[in-house]
Amino acid sequence: MHPNPIFHTETDARNLAFARARAFGVLATDGPLLAHVPFLLDQDGTQLGLHLVRSNPIARVLAKGKISAKIAIQGPHSYISPDWYDVPDQVPTWNYIAVHLSGTLELRPETELRALIDAQSKFFEEKFTDKTPWTSQKMTPDVLVRMMRQIVPCRMSVEAVAGTWKLNQNKPVDVRLRAADRVAQDGQRVRPVHQCPDAERMEHGPAFGEPFTVSHAVRGEQGHAQDAERDGCDRCDRDDSPLRSARAEAGERVLELPSGAGHDAMAFSGVCPIGMMFVRSPGGISHHPAETVLETDVELAISALCETVAVLEEEIRSGSQ
Repeated sequence: MHPNPIFHTETDARNLAFARARAFGVLATDGPLLAHVPFLLDQDGTQLGLHLVRSNPIARVLAKGKISAKIAIQGPHSYISPDWYDVPDQVPTWNYIAVHLSGTLELRPETELRALIDAQSKFFEEKFTDKTPWTSQKMTPDVLVRMMRQIVPCRMSVEAVAGTWKLNQNKPVDVRLRAADRVAQDGQRVRPVHQCPDAERMEHGPAFGEPFTVSHAVRGEQGHAQDAERDGCDRCDRDDSPLRSARAEAGERVLELPSGAGHDAMAFSGVCPIGMMFVRSPGGISHHPAETVLETDVELAISALCETVAVLEEEIRSGSQ
């Protein structure tokens, strides 16, 4: 973990939620021995299930008894050019999110393997909404038995959680935002698995202090945005749009992104002006049980909504709309 404490301000709960959603990391034990493994972290963050190929050196060590281990989970990361800050005397750096889980690793009885495999496949398969989830029941029984003989179930008791969210917290907010904009434009990026397509810009928003974004609902078949005229959301484009004005008056940074994800608001765009406001999810996680929001962001969103209603009321009273 990075030694600067300014990058270690996230709670264990957020670090565990991040690790649980990623569900893939580098397992490290004494030796050192390393293995890249998918895993399942339980809801209270104390037990972690995984499997290893039987011939894996770590599995051979485990046959002798429990061992200390650590799993490193890598998140989004990017090179940061000093030129992006637009301030003098800066040097290059690398921004990243990483979580380490440490504890005791042990082999489990092979009678637990089938349940572990089923739970792991269920966790990942449920993310795909365009097909029937794969299950081990689709396998020919004797083939499944032969394949399961090649792997062993393991469990790690999580005893320590550490996270580094190195995201320019040691820079002024305006400098961080300039770097964030260039990361979104030019940086090396690792998209969160199964990230919602229209949340791409939000991948960096949570990291660099941008609580929510304004989205344009764009009419399009099967959720594909069209370059054609924006119908009901034209007002969001204007500098004097109610939602934009409300946030500008509050001194908040407002981001915009077109959305072709088939949101319900699009159905109303032909009836009345519409707009959507998205509250960020830490780590860019979307459509997943680990998706969450920060209370402070919700407060800002509620404030924005109330201010928007107030702006609209004033427009109606003045007869400008």
